[in-house]
Amino acid sequence: MKVLVTGATSGLGRNAVEYLRHQGISVRATGRNEAMGKLLSKMGAEFVPADLTELVSSQAKVMLAGIDTLWHCSSFTSPWGTQQAFDLANVRATRRLGEWAVAWGVRNFVHISSPSLYFDYHHHRDVQEDFRPQRFANEFARSKAASEEVIHLLAQANPNTRFTILRPQSLFGPHDKVFIPRLAQMMQHYGSVLLPRGGSALVDMTYYENSGTCDVARQPATVRSFALWPPPGISPTANRARCTASCRS
Repeated sequence: MKVLVTGATSGLGRNAVEYLRHQGISVRATGRNEAMGKLLSKMGAEFVPADLTELVSSQAKVMLAGIDTLWHCSSFTSPWGTQQAFDLANVRATRRLGEWAVAWGVRNFVHISSPSLYFDYHHHRDVQEDFRPQRFANEFARSKAASEEVIHLLAQANPNTRFTILRPQSLFGPHDKVFIPRLAQMMQHYGSVLLPRGGSALVDMTYYENSGTCDVARQPATVRSFALWPPPGISPTANRARCTASCRS
């Protein structure tokens, strides 16, 4: 088996490459950071520098040659940005990559989405995976919901390719440049982390490797969506110890 990992020079993608290589699985990795790509190559991955928003058919054909499974970790995740920027990276790039994957025989397509598409500024517990707010909180959430619609349409039209959507919540762990650094910045600025309801509210977080080890091989050959949650009943105060340990590692 050979796996293509997009967004491989970012936190989730880099952890995915490391996990796959530790399992002895052949990996082709793509991303924009060529310096990071050299580190991935040292792990035994085949690195192909690419910006998916500018990818053309001939490049995609080479990138997807011999690929059995595609882990689409690439995404524009900035808290700020224009609608055009989010649509280009998260919707259009996903559609084109999915179409090319189908055309060149990729059997499994794993699309990394986000539970931000549930967020509506209200407390929720046991959120159903098909829940959608009346209005998305920001352009990122809207674009990730739109990218999921793209995947559903591709799955309906192409039953020979198995599509899976994963929505990991608050990713943290090695190589994290988003979640833990923001908490550290908050600590530095305010002297503490502001916790929902003083730390009594339940929150969900996903360790990078747990996201990578999700078993999608047994899912039926139609599109499925899964939110990734930790064991129930985890409070922010309990998670704080986990985050601290992650910062020290």
